[in-house]
Amino acid sequence: MLAALMVSSRADSMTPAALLLAVLAVALHVGGTAIGTRLREHANERRVWEAARVPGEAFDDGPPAVLPGELAVSTGPRSPLHGRELPICRLRACVVTGAILGGTIGLVALAIAMGERTTAAGIVVGGVSTAVVGAWLAFVAVNSWTIFRAGWRDAVNAGAPDEGRD
Repeated sequence: MLAALMVSSRADSMTPAALLLAVLAVALHVGGTAIGTRLREHANERRVWEAARVPGEAFDDGPPAVLPGELAVSTGPRSPLHGRELPICRLRACVVTGAILGGTIGLVALAIAMGERTTAAGIVVGGVSTAVVGAWLAFVAVNSWTIFRAGWRDAVNAGAPDEGRD
């Protein structure tokens, strides 16, 4: 791959940049997967260690995904977000709204920017593209906000004293 990059770097084209981007994407994907796998293993080891340290207490959020020496077994949802139906309903409405807003903004911006230099079909294709981007941004925003809000609530509740303990 790097030899192809060196050979194509002599030409005045986007090929070297595209090849470099492809190599970086693959390398970062592999690296991210390795880091994520190691973090998951460490979290499971820590949960087993904590359970052994404090006998008699069960895991608050279920057993670890992988016990030492076992295969991964799905034990049910590990996040309180898995059991809720409300974010899913709101997500659909937000994604549709994002697509409509993105498409409308894209159509208007392309019609103003391109004007007479393109056909109506070109503007419509651009509008559909911006609608897809708008839907994707809405999806990411709603999910990120939902996860942030759940984490914030967990953090606030973890700092509050329990009423049942004296």
